Amino acid sequence: MDMIEEMGVVVSLEGQVANVAPLTQTGCHGCSSSDMCGTTLLSPLFGNKRRMLAAENSINAKPGDQVVIGLNRTALVLASLMVYLLPLIMLVAGALCGTALATAMAIEDTEVVSIFCGIGAASLTFIAVGRVVKSAFFSAFFEPVLLNRL
Repeated sequence: MDMIEEMGVVVSLEGQVANVAPLTQTGCHGCSSSDMCGTTLLSPLFGNKRRMLAAENSINAKPGDQVVIGLNRTALVLASLMVYLLPLIMLVAGALCGTALATAMAIEDTEVVSIFCGIGAASLTFIAVGRVVKSAFFSAFFEPVLLNRL
């Protein structure tokens, strides 16, 4: 299985699950464009929250241990497509269906119907993707894995 590896530190244990904080920082502070970047400008509004990953503690790591976290590369690409591309496709498809529906029903404001149908289709897609990702079938596919201690 092709894995993306990232360093992390075990923050706490909950039974056989280790809560791991990744050690890598975002590139915002070291980037040459950080003075003009929108992400850097907006980051103070959202706080500096630390990401946490939960993974099965198969290597018997203890709090404070540095570990290597593995993320399934295929799962990451699939999740990105499901979260970004699928709702965009459904937004366009919903808008086209809304236009056809408004035309068939002889509604003059086809743009309004098209907008609402597109937003509705994209919203339903976000909800469906959330449920699929949280389902038991996919949850193991998307979970990070502790590969080894350092």
